[in-house]
Amino acid sequence: AARRLNGPGPLAGQPLVRAAALRTLADTYVNLSVFAPARAAAESAAAVLRRTPGADPRELARADLIVGEVLLATDAPAAADARFREALALVRRAPPGTRDIEAMLLQRRGTAAYRLGDGARSDSLLDSAVALARRTHRPADGFVAERLVFRGQIYAFTGRPALAVPPLREGLALTRAAYAGPHSEVLKALSALAFALERVGATDESEGLLREALAIGRRLHGNTPHTETANALDRLGV
Repeated sequence: AARRLNGPGPLAGQPLVRAAALRTLADTYVNLSVFAPARAAAESAAAVLRRTPGADPRELARADLIVGEVLLATDAPAAADARFREALALVRRAPPGTRDIEAMLLQRRGTAAYRLGDGARSDSLLDSAVALARRTHRPADGFVAERLVFRGQIYAFTGRPALAVPPLREGLALTRAAYAGPHSEVLKALSALAFALERVGATDESEGLLREALAIGRRLHGNTPHTETANALDRLGV
């Protein structure tokens, strides 16, 4: 598909449209965990944008973000961090506009640092992502909640559950405010907080959240196997 978009055709004279289509294709492949064609499409989008005068640097940064995500997913955190760093520099040189991509890149760089074993740098980058999200978004639009939940998850994964609980509590409250009814983001936030509470000995509260997560998972996915539902079943001993 990427080869067809790069070849002669109706988009040959529309490089920005072609780059957007390639990036969408790359996103789709990432969501399917098909990483080689995802990287190929994202690299093609980046190449088109680099040679197109007047291209928005933020769009190039988004293509680089996808490449970095593929590198993270394929166990190349150092290469991923380098790509994220380049993208972050592009965003910071761009004209004023949305800061979402900057916050996302800070979070990804924090993830790469965590994978590389650099805990102090990871903490600093993840805290910066949360702080930027707070400055640029309303609390109940979901973006802040996602940064908080991820921040708490890293605390929990690195053996610091007591530090994880406050951002996860806030993240869950904001997630509930952002999404009405059963939602995958609520399910994820419930599971993350339940995990941290279990680790600090708050087992009754953790069990209550897991049962809520299980109910939401069944409403969203029925009997179809799903990671969060399976985790809740396992931890409840059901």
